[in-house]
Amino acid sequence: NSPEPPHTQGFLDGDIAEVLVFSRALPQAERQAVEKYLTEKHASLQQLAFGNTPGGWRAWETVTNAAPVQMLVPGFVVRELPLDLKNINTLKYRADGKLYALGYNGQIWLLSDTDGDGLEDKAALFFDGSTKLRGPIGMAVTPPGYKHGQGVFVPSKGKLSLIVDKNGDDRADEEIIVATGWKEIPQNVDAVGCALDKDGSIYFSLGAANYANAYLLDADGKSQFDLTSERGTVLKVAPDFSKREIVCTGIRFPVAMAFNQHGDLFCADQEGATWLPNGNPFDELLHIQPGRHYGFPPRHPKHLPNVFDEPSVFDYGPQHQSTCGLTFNEPVNGGKLFGPANWAGDVFVAGESRGKIYRTKLVKTAAGYVAQNHLIACLNMLTVDVCVTPRGDLLVACHSGKPDWGTGPNGPGKIFRIRHADTNAPQPVLTWSASPTEIRIAFDRPLDPANLRDLAKRTSIIAGKYVMPGDRFETMWPGYQVVHDQRAQPRYDVPVFSAALSADRRTIHLATAPRTAAVNYAVRMPNVSAGRRGSTRAQTSSGKDGAGVEPGPPEIYDDIELLVNNHGVEAKWTSEVGKETWNGWLPHLDTEVSKAFTIGSAEHERLWAVLSKFGKLALNSSIDLRAMFQPSVQPGSKLDHEPSAEDVQVHVLSENLAKLEMPGLQRLPIGDINRNTPLSFRHVQPSGELNQLEAVLRSGIRLAIPPEPFFLEPKRDPQGQRAGFVSIPIPFGLHLWWTLTGVNGGRPFPLRRFYLPWAEQKSEVIQLAAERKIPEIAGGNWLFGRRLFFGEQIGCAKCHRIRGEGTAVGPDLSNLIHRDYASVLRDIREPSAAINPDHPAFALDLTNGEPLTGVVLGETGGELKLADATGKTVAVPRAKVKAMRPSALSLMPEGLLASASTEQVRDLMTFLLTVPLEPAPIEGNTPPPPPRKRAEVEALLRTENSRLQIPSSNKALHIVLCAGPKDHGKGEHDYPLWQKRWSKLLPLADNVTVDTADKWPSAGQFAKADVICFFNNNPAWNEDRGKELDAFLARGGGAAYFHWAVEARTNALAFARRIGLASDSSKLKYRHGPIDFVIHGHPLAKGFTATSFTRETFVDETYWQFQGDPKDVQLLASAPEDGKLTPQLWTRQVGKGRVFVAVPGHYNWTFDDPVFRVLAFRGICWAADQPMDRLAELATIGARLAE
Repeated sequence: NSPEPPHTQGFLDGDIAEVLVFSRALPQAERQAVEKYLTEKHASLQQLAFGNTPGGWRAWETVTNAAPVQMLVPGFVVRELPLDLKNINTLKYRADGKLYALGYNGQIWLLSDTDGDGLEDKAALFFDGSTKLRGPIGMAVTPPGYKHGQGVFVPSKGKLSLIVDKNGDDRADEEIIVATGWKEIPQNVDAVGCALDKDGSIYFSLGAANYANAYLLDADGKSQFDLTSERGTVLKVAPDFSKREIVCTGIRFPVAMAFNQHGDLFCADQEGATWLPNGNPFDELLHIQPGRHYGFPPRHPKHLPNVFDEPSVFDYGPQHQSTCGLTFNEPVNGGKLFGPANWAGDVFVAGESRGKIYRTKLVKTAAGYVAQNHLIACLNMLTVDVCVTPRGDLLVACHSGKPDWGTGPNGPGKIFRIRHADTNAPQPVLTWSASPTEIRIAFDRPLDPANLRDLAKRTSIIAGKYVMPGDRFETMWPGYQVVHDQRAQPRYDVPVFSAALSADRRTIHLATAPRTAAVNYAVRMPNVSAGRRGSTRAQTSSGKDGAGVEPGPPEIYDDIELLVNNHGVEAKWTSEVGKETWNGWLPHLDTEVSKAFTIGSAEHERLWAVLSKFGKLALNSSIDLRAMFQPSVQPGSKLDHEPSAEDVQVHVLSENLAKLEMPGLQRLPIGDINRNTPLSFRHVQPSGELNQLEAVLRSGIRLAIPPEPFFLEPKRDPQGQRAGFVSIPIPFGLHLWWTLTGVNGGRPFPLRRFYLPWAEQKSEVIQLAAERKIPEIAGGNWLFGRRLFFGEQIGCAKCHRIRGEGTAVGPDLSNLIHRDYASVLRDIREPSAAINPDHPAFALDLTNGEPLTGVVLGETGGELKLADATGKTVAVPRAKVKAMRPSALSLMPEGLLASASTEQVRDLMTFLLTVPLEPAPIEGNTPPPPPRKRAEVEALLRTENSRLQIPSSNKALHIVLCAGPKDHGKGEHDYPLWQKRWSKLLPLADNVTVDTADKWPSAGQFAKADVICFFNNNPAWNEDRGKELDAFLARGGGAAYFHWAVEARTNALAFARRIGLASDSSKLKYRHGPIDFVIHGHPLAKGFTATSFTRETFVDETYWQFQGDPKDVQLLASAPEDGKLTPQLWTRQVGKGRVFVAVPGHYNWTFDDPVFRVLAFRGICWAADQPMDRLAELATIGARLAE
């Protein structure tokens, strides 16, 4: 529906239900009517289930029978308060423990708990404002002994009221008008949000004058917006109500306000980009500071040029969350906090229109607040307010109906209580990308490995720009086009290949497919405390215990759902002598911020501890310095102006700096340098690019007193000693902030401004199959590594399987190809650093006093079956086991690589981390034969005449692969694909090199080749080419011909004199389909039987009625056609030269048949006058195999 001419664009993976064509463009009202008609008419199509593509596109999943409040973290139970109230907007406790509930209809209720069970079960009307309070949203409770009486401040349409009870009977006696007199706006919501400062000042907000015309443009297009107006501001009323003043501007509609423990004021402001492209593009958490402008309306060169749009502390997304209620996790009336201890001080925010509860952790720095957000609950009702109780629970007020404001003032509402019932349940505290192929999840206490069985199989990850945890529980959303567009964006499955548990059992490691795209990744994993004694399963109920309790939903969902992204900083600490290291991730470059956001992570606790030692901490990240003071623009929208350029400066302060590099930033000159002087840089890199930053900080350094001037690289010995001076430690840290020319004060960097060095911000599609380069294994020999894996020197295969081979005692290592080099090498060298929960070792105390350690493989008939560190199995009667406990150490011994050379380690890692070839995709309409059974192939390779060649003294073998243009359908005669794949496969063998030719080899290739393999349609065969081939064969060269390469048309007889039998397409017969080969007594056919190629196992194409004399060839295999056996594979010796011919090869899958490969590779080796099984090791690599 855009103005440009119709054009083809993109693809539709779906069907079209209906097309309507109009003779004119529809105005908005008509278009909306048509869309409504189509939505209702085809509503059933929205319920269709679409399948998922493994490792690819993911259909949107919706849970329709979940509880009203679905927690995404473990240990919580939910109950509905047994009350019948209309929609409630705000909840606040007063000092005596009773609860004020402000109704949307203006009624204020006083709720109390009559039986002490923690559920308010009685509602008494405190104030009937149904005719006095219009659209009341927000409330602040008076402190004990307040001079005007006990009550609440309530903002509503046209006024701010204090409603008080002066005689203590729990009924309001008076409404005191605290503030009024402003010009009302048409909307029912006017004055919103309210907070009471410690000094008695009251803060509230007046919503924007006109959210649909934010600049108040008149008929002439001239802005009438007035920065001195009280509209769109936060106002402060003096404690004695005598005056009010504007605190800040640029506010839209902040439904809730609250002061935190530091005395700082925060509010939740709502999205406005639906009406103004860059006006509050997200629902925001704002730190209110005097004199600042918060972006609605935003800076405009014509309409509003004299403001700068203050960045939010946090943006809640995707768009249209409608953030409403807000409360800090601080003790109420001296009571308890809600949730785990590390939630202390966090702010809980209610997302009304999409049913969300957020927990946002805040860190205060000298430049301002930095936020880290966690989604903890999804609801199927409009979530309007949250409130911490004196008991340490969380109350949630919900409206009935659909977004945006549901059933309105008189609709039925509900209040839920969320209780942290299982306080011993391990809680996730931090989730991060440790590498492109590893996610780590830290918990606040050790996990029980028994609860982590099959964790990788039970864990899923979905990726996408707008993906969030709990998306499956989102059953409602506002009806804006941008929301529809968000939900229509691609979502992708990210395979989880393995899971491991750190040695201290505090951190889960998930190995995944590569995740370089800078999008959201929603991790869903099973409840790690499920099954633990005393654990509490997620549940929701209503009413009181035992009486009138409604049954819960048909299913209970107690999975843990978390968000991870590719933001952050790579960090590596190395001790001075290099013996100690710490490699990991930090959320921020500012170490004060990172330390606060990693509390509870054992991995990070180790970092903060080692920083007292002498060493260096290297930090690497990419910083996004674009649009620092410019709000985002809603997707699909355009501004009517070009935003002005920003002059951004970055400031760094640290006494520990040893190195700081920021390409794209220019160092600014400074005056006197001392310990408190920051280094400042101006951003000069072109917009659209991220800025790389590398910093090295010295840890454990000391300072001589009196202090010397501060230098970037202090000249002192490792312990800071200097004769006659006292040495004191220098506090470790790096502080970072930014400023903008023309704007007072510095601002902190939000977490979203830092990207991991490998994150690809431009890509939204996950490239799961991308071929990666690993510098550490460059030059590694894959086959040598394979031999090490299965050999005795290292003996990996005694306990591990990989790609279908080996022993299933320890974890299957097939998915290591998706891991990074450092983590795999760490797992080998430090096997106890991360223990796979599916294969934990157990320490057994036997009744005879002997200890035994092994992996439990199973228990049958009263016997435990264990595998020890050598892979041997031991059966132990259960009656002889006195005690059994999980071992803190891996069964895998350390020092496995001690006997290996550097080259051998590289070769082993090459084998573990790469697969040189995967089977070619199956294309076309012909059903393929089933993959070969691995046992069949192994039996063939074990025959006496097919022993694998593993000498290192094989002479050089040079092979030329000659292909040509593809000439058939999908999956057929794909000569270029064969050439490309075998060019990767054949050089894996010892001392083998490969060259490629198109249509016909060059003279130089004829001179150098030992054997030339032809797979094409033998274009333009003539006698001159015959002479070149004759000369090549005469010197002892070899030739191998596959399938249509036997074609020579009218020159077939001359060609047959060289290769034995040849095709003249005008006379040749052929058949596609299943084939029964008859194996002949040829030396190359030894080990093959009548069952090697049958109609059940082999589908290709046969040729017969060749030109030439069958007596000139030595048959390997023939097939019955037209009632007689016809040659299909043969050899011919011409003087010193040798020729091998195989008719099969019509379909791509034939070259991936490992049984056919054994025969084909023998033919190639025979033609090259090499041991016939020199290439046998390659038969299964990239082949179609089944277990």
